[in-house]
Amino acid sequence: MEEMININGKNLFVKTMGNGEPMLFLHSSLLTSEMWNTQMEYFSKKYLTIAYDFCGHGKSELPKGSYSDYDDLKAILDKKNLPKIILIGCSYGGSVALDFTLKYPEYVSKLILIAPAINGYRYPLRLTVESIRNFRNVQKYGIEKSAELFMHHKYWSYFVPKENSSKEIFKKLFIGNAHFYNGKYNQKYILKPYALKRLSEINTAVLLIMGNNDSPFNKNVSKILKDKIRKIQYSEINECGHLANMEKHEEVHKIIQGFLS
Repeated sequence: MEEMININGKNLFVKTMGNGEPMLFLHSSLLTSEMWNTQMEYFSKKYLTIAYDFCGHGKSELPKGSYSDYDDLKAILDKKNLPKIILIGCSYGGSVALDFTLKYPEYVSKLILIAPAINGYRYPLRLTVESIRNFRNVQKYGIEKSAELFMHHKYWSYFVPKENSSKEIFKKLFIGNAHFYNGKYNQKYILKPYALKRLSEINTAVLLIMGNNDSPFNKNVSKILKDKIRKIQYSEINECGHLANMEKHEEVHKIIQGFLS
């Protein structure tokens, strides 16, 4: 089922499949909830799977004043009467998952992180510069040309899947997120004190999945998580970059199944 749900004054796109214990997926920056299509189809045989586009992404409306992604998530769960979920976040979605787990721990039965960011851990200057360049490319050349520039840029090689079919899906998702570049996000707020300083508060069982070809920055993030979170299980996937659920979905499914059982 696909629907638009009014959350805190804006319409967010939400997709659900299956029945059973709820499992909710949070997508990466630059992409949309469709990056989880393979996982939703696979896990919906046993679980109620849910994914949505963050405010300003994909089919969701652009921001209207101040907002937070973790409070939007809580509002979705409350509207759907889901008091306990398995929460899965990738990249930027991982940082939202961490903030949500710290703010509303009673909602999270298990936390699964795929190459997550952590709020409070400063991005490298090069990442910031290249992200600004990508934003300007979209404004200057349009989304389709910018997708090509992004995917062929050496810096982003860790982020873009290597296998052709996954690469084509990535391109489609990147183009499908054109809406994002029209938004203003300076009024988005994140949890404070920052998650980086509060990781030891997390008592939920956590699974961390990383690709061995991810960037040095993201590998450093994984080290911090392993050091600070007590109940954490770590799995590394060979010949895999940042988006393991797209590049190596069968391995990811197997790892998640093992963790949940």
